[in-house]
Amino acid sequence: MKTEGAPTPNPSLWEGLSSRAMRPPDDDPIPTLWSEAAAWLKWMRRRWWVVYLLLLAYSHAVGWATNESDRTFVSPRIGAASLTSDGRRSRYSVGIVPSKKDRDRPTVTFSISSLVSLGIDSSLLRGAWDAGDASLTKVRQAAGHYNSEQECVVLLHGAPGAASDFGLLDQRLANAGYWVMAIDLPGYGESSRWLDDYSIRAQARAVLEFLKAAQVSRFHLVGWSMGGGVALHMIDQLGEKATGTVASLTLMASLGVQESEGSGSYAFEHYKYAVGYAALVIAPELIPHFGLLGNRADRHAFIRNFWDTDQREIRGLLEKVRVPTLILHGRHDMLVPAWNAELTHQLIPTSRLVMLEANHFLPIMQADVSAEFLLELFSRHNKPNVAPRTDLIDFSLPDASPTWLGRAISAAEPAIDRLPWYLSLILIACVMLLIGPTWAALACGLLIAAHQLDLFVAINGVALGWLIQAFLLAVLARFAGTRAYSWPIIGKRLPRVSTIDWTRRIKARPIATGFGGQFVFHLRPSAWWAIGTIGLAPLGIRGVLCVLARIAAIAMWSSWFTILATALGAWVRSLGDRGGLGPSLFQFFALCIAAFVLAAVPPLLVRSGRQRARAALTKLVRHEFWPGWFFYLPLYAYLVKLSIKHGGLMTPSHCNPGIDAGGGLIGESKSRIMHALSTGAPAELRSAVLPTFHIESGPAPARSATVKRLLDEQADVLTMPFIIKPNEGQRGYGVRLIESFNELGAYFAEMTRSCVVQPYHAGPMECGILWARSLRDDRATHEPKPVTAGETNVLAGRIMSITSKTFPTITGDGVRTLEELVADHPRYRCQLDTFLARFVDEATRVPARGEPVRLAVSGNHCQGTLFEDGSDLITPELERAFDELSRNFPGGLDFGRFDIRYTTDDQLRQGRGFAIVELNGTFSESTNLYDPKRSLFWAYGVLFSQWRTVYELGEWRRTQGSPGLTAFQLIRMTRAHFKHRDGPAIAD
Repeated sequence: MKTEGAPTPNPSLWEGLSSRAMRPPDDDPIPTLWSEAAAWLKWMRRRWWVVYLLLLAYSHAVGWATNESDRTFVSPRIGAASLTSDGRRSRYSVGIVPSKKDRDRPTVTFSISSLVSLGIDSSLLRGAWDAGDASLTKVRQAAGHYNSEQECVVLLHGAPGAASDFGLLDQRLANAGYWVMAIDLPGYGESSRWLDDYSIRAQARAVLEFLKAAQVSRFHLVGWSMGGGVALHMIDQLGEKATGTVASLTLMASLGVQESEGSGSYAFEHYKYAVGYAALVIAPELIPHFGLLGNRADRHAFIRNFWDTDQREIRGLLEKVRVPTLILHGRHDMLVPAWNAELTHQLIPTSRLVMLEANHFLPIMQADVSAEFLLELFSRHNKPNVAPRTDLIDFSLPDASPTWLGRAISAAEPAIDRLPWYLSLILIACVMLLIGPTWAALACGLLIAAHQLDLFVAINGVALGWLIQAFLLAVLARFAGTRAYSWPIIGKRLPRVSTIDWTRRIKARPIATGFGGQFVFHLRPSAWWAIGTIGLAPLGIRGVLCVLARIAAIAMWSSWFTILATALGAWVRSLGDRGGLGPSLFQFFALCIAAFVLAAVPPLLVRSGRQRARAALTKLVRHEFWPGWFFYLPLYAYLVKLSIKHGGLMTPSHCNPGIDAGGGLIGESKSRIMHALSTGAPAELRSAVLPTFHIESGPAPARSATVKRLLDEQADVLTMPFIIKPNEGQRGYGVRLIESFNELGAYFAEMTRSCVVQPYHAGPMECGILWARSLRDDRATHEPKPVTAGETNVLAGRIMSITSKTFPTITGDGVRTLEELVADHPRYRCQLDTFLARFVDEATRVPARGEPVRLAVSGNHCQGTLFEDGSDLITPELERAFDELSRNFPGGLDFGRFDIRYTTDDQLRQGRGFAIVELNGTFSESTNLYDPKRSLFWAYGVLFSQWRTVYELGEWRRTQGSPGLTAFQLIRMTRAHFKHRDGPAIAD
């Protein structure tokens, strides 16, 4: 469908930022509320660091008051024991912390769960501890319950965590008659926070010292997650005494060999912890969070626990274990892979492996099942020298019918397992560059959810992909420049930027441009291309700040984007748990939804992205902005009906025998049409047809010389400025207003196909008139009555519709840039990219207050012009004028749209004062259907009526002997048109 028109002159453009950007004009006696607010915001932006420092100081004061950085003494926590209605005794917990602070010998807190009697004297507990006598016997006696035969269980939590994590599990163990001590490891809970060594080896030493002081001679040891490493070091430090002291060992979802830690590389994992320390410990202290992000000591201990720990020692520790061991693990553990538990079972000869259908959080999510296996182990080994069980029990459910996605992920597993972390980084970066960040991140998320890829490796791979892209773009821009645009394949994908606009953009807001641009699709590559083209030297320190801000944004974007992709990947995989065709289809649609979310969410983090999102929602509900392929979907079914009724799909190609290319289906010559229209028009209307001069394809200098010669020879009708456009164009493609010979040379450098040159008509108004030949005299019998030449008492045709065109204009406020003004406009934001491409040098210019800026100069809807129904302009005089223009069109004219410019509505109604810019043929469109005030059903009514008329005319012309086209001819013409189409897509 064609909706073309002629442009109007380009208004003068301004350079530089307005000095009145933040204040009202001097002649305005009453400043507006907006200008006052803008001035205040400008003051705040200049002094943001003062506000920031004040907020940060107050935040640290609040945090210091509410969260003690180092607790040297905490009163005992005693849960009151009571009898339930059925006579059973409840449990209680005791927390004891010494008052002495010693960094070399960290304190340890613990809780005891047991069946106890009433009457607990907290002073006895504290007194015994302060006196250095912390024997378990004294604690039991103080609690009023003593049984020397009662076995003790020691629970070690993971990181981050605390003894309270065992709140469900220890109750079940205590109810079975065990004294259960859940210990706060050094650095966690209420134990010492600030330590010299946070490693699991140091924690094991502290726990052993505590148990020795408590005179615990024999105990069952349970280590969950990181606590499993502590338990292994405890056994190693006990040496030969381990088999007599540790009744049993349980590794519950425990860490393992170095290869099972994330990437498997000690160096890469400690790089991860260094980044984590900066992000989780240092960075929050630079944010005024008022204690909402927790205590720094907690974050410090968590990261240091991992940093100080060396998992390369674990394999050797596992091989030394001879204590009866239970390995309790979840098949779907998200933190420690299941194969690590299987390897641990192979390395410990006295171990039993129980694999559950579970994740990592066994003490919390599977407390009952875990307690069942623990109690069985404890019961078997309460007495020493009992042979351990070494069998393997797998309760996990096999995937009997995997989906296509599950099979694909499983097939990739062997290759991924063999890749070292650095090759994984490179592969992810390459995939991101080839298929884009959305699908690359989603693929990483699926692999992470399947426990085949480390999250931090994926984050670094995505970030590496962005950095490689940035480097390549900057280098190409620096050394190849515009020559790269002519390169095959990648040339058309390179960004087109304005150095004028980007210099202004970076110098005005370097950090916002660098950081925020990472989250908006069209700004990601443009920034690097612009920096490479301009260079950092002209930009100075602001250019460096822009680059650093963009690198920071890449790090942040890669992190949370990959985490979001992982969550979405886990959701997609969960839909295929049952297998079969249904879940496979669900996974396919879920995959598409996940990709949409990943593409749509990042821009919402910045203002320009949210503005684009609002524009997308607006376009979703307004049919005038729908893409053509979607809007025409109902029409295709109707065309099938019309084709059956009127003799075939190609029936319309019989219309307009006087116009080539099937009456104007695609690729028709504008110059021949305008010449034919001028030839057949009566003398009094011939001047209404704008002279159109054809410029053949060829070298740019030769064509420029041809135009100059035309300006000399046709000076009475063709002067500067003038209109130039492709001879075979559509939808305003390549329409330009030429105001200088420099612009002409640049146009010919882009547009290598044949063109037409027309004089510019000032208008100032423009409309499109859709005219169709009449096959019926509707005023009489309604019978078909073809109109032939020579008949003057019958209308040759009728005006089916008139489309009024309103050119978009926006007014500056002296504060916002042109880009911001357009993005804030409820309508113009829907075509923001079109306007920015047109004003490529002016996007960040701040128009002065009250200054109008005309955003479009081409009367074309897809170029930004507003189309409205202009049926009030139809008069008998206007119809008669166009009948006379069409009656004697050489070869015959049946259907077409006249794009005209005119002076006033009154003159147009009288059939005068207009000029025809061009005439489009069979594929013309009744463009009033894009009227935003009209409903969608009304638009489809207009569209269907138009095509019904075209088919009727085509059938009639076929009976008159018009040859038409075949479907293969139309396909060849269409391919040839789009294959060789070049030049600027955006009109002036």
